[in-house]
Amino acid sequence: MSKRDFFRLIIKIFGLYLLTSSMFYFVPEIVRIYIITSNWQNLLVTTAVIFLLILVFIFLTYKTDAIIDFFGLDKGFDDDQIILGNLGMRKILNFAVIIIGFMLIINNLSMFLEQIFLAFKKNIPSSINRPVWLDLEKHFDWYYLIYSSISILTGYLILTNYDTLSKYLYKGE
Repeated sequence: MSKRDFFRLIIKIFGLYLLTSSMFYFVPEIVRIYIITSNWQNLLVTTAVIFLLILVFIFLTYKTDAIIDFFGLDKGFDDDQIILGNLGMRKILNFAVIIIGFMLIINNLSMFLEQIFLAFKKNIPSSINRPVWLDLEKHFDWYYLIYSSISILTGYLILTNYDTLSKYLYKGE
C-alpha cells in the first residue's frame, strides 16, 4: 500500500465517522430544539447544517486526492510504500466500518436501556411502596427512546452490511 492509498483510506474513514457521529448526535438535538421552539429560523439552520454535513461527507469521500494534494500529505517520506503484510485497503476499511457500527451500538445502548427502565418505572402503580432508588428525578422520554433505538438499529445494519458499505466507500475514489 502506498502512502497516498493510506491517506485516502484515513480520509474516507474520517468522512464516514463524521457522517455517522453528526447524524446521530448533532442533528437530532437540532431537530429537538426546533420541535420545542417551532421557529422557522431553526428549521432553516437545521436544513443548512444537514446539507453541509452531507456536502462534507461527499467531499471527503469522492475528493480525497484533491485533499491529499492540497495539504501535501504524501510528500516528505523516505519511501512510498507502507508494508502492512496481508492487510489491504479493503480489509482496513472493513475493520473501520465495523468499529463505527460498534461505536453506534455501544454509545446508545445505555440510553436505550435507561429509557426502557424509565418506561417500566412509569407503569408501576404509585400505591405500591417503591424503593427509594426508583424515585429518581429522571423521567421517561419518547424522543431519547426513539433516538437510541434508531442509532442501535443503524449500528446493527452497519455491522451486518459492512462489506457492502466498504465496497461502496472503496469504489468512491
